[in-house]
Amino acid sequence: GCTGGTWRCDWCSCTEQEASGKAPGPKGSRTLCSLCGSRFRAGHTEAPARTEDGAYLCRGCGRVFESIVALGGHTRFCDGGTWRCSWCKCSAQEASGKSPGPDGPKTLCSACGSRFRAGHIGPPPQDEDGMYVCPLCDGRFATIPGLGSHRRFCESLQPVSTLRDDNELTSGSPVVALPITKISTLPESHISSLLEAWDTLVFIIHRISPPVPGISDLQPPSWEEFQAILIEPYKYIKNMLLHSVHMTFLACLLPASKMDPPLTPFTWLSLSLMYFKRHQNDDDTRLIESELFRTEYEELSIDARCLIISKLAKSEQAI
Repeated sequence: GCTGGTWRCDWCSCTEQEASGKAPGPKGSRTLCSLCGSRFRAGHTEAPARTEDGAYLCRGCGRVFESIVALGGHTRFCDGGTWRCSWCKCSAQEASGKSPGPDGPKTLCSACGSRFRAGHIGPPPQDEDGMYVCPLCDGRFATIPGLGSHRRFCESLQPVSTLRDDNELTSGSPVVALPITKISTLPESHISSLLEAWDTLVFIIHRISPPVPGISDLQPPSWEEFQAILIEPYKYIKNMLLHSVHMTFLACLLPASKMDPPLTPFTWLSLSLMYFKRHQNDDDTRLIESELFRTEYEELSIDARCLIISKLAKSEQAI
């Protein structure tokens, strides 16, 4: 019911107008806003620490954030500076993100995570100088991403086979043609970053559950659905899947009070572009902006659609 404008969240002190809803807390029902309620359900027993200016403070690394949503997004990656990739030993600051590995979730950097998803069971060999060695051509590289980029073009990786007519093959012939199974029909240059984006999205929905306007039962898409909304977006607009994926990232990146216009299925694209121009005004942002100037989202090139969702995910991983 109406409280006459006197209600405040017990933890963050936000008003009824600033909160997207009310949730139960340690002092009873409807004593927390929905965001603090999510923290309470996750096992927290108190509000996050705040600075004298009212900013939210990460207890692990000391970084400050303007909103509790931004702090929540950061917390799942923060380890107080102690994290190391279990394969290449890089720190969280050196890695572009964290990925699951054979030892569990968030145990590998994104580069080693790509190797793990490709079927490798360990880091590439290193020589006495610490350089990564290509096992096929003996090339030396300072970083795993450098080795990975090389391997895509290494001539030694090109299959050497002789195609023969069926009538030349006899029973028991050692020459056999096998089909090649591709992980995706998306552009190869985007697959690694899109796998990271999908992994980040699933984590956000399961562990943070940000309030997304107009969507009451938010469910993570499968990898197949995630690819499909990029390849054939016009098929997924009416059922809200396309909108909900992008709006979920924005709900974590931008406090509701700073969204102008408010986040809706009709504004998430312009809000995304505004965010990129403010924080990542690079060549990719200018490519997206130039294409949107000429056409609608459904008619964008596949590269532009992939860039939008990859940049949203990388922004989320960076906070």
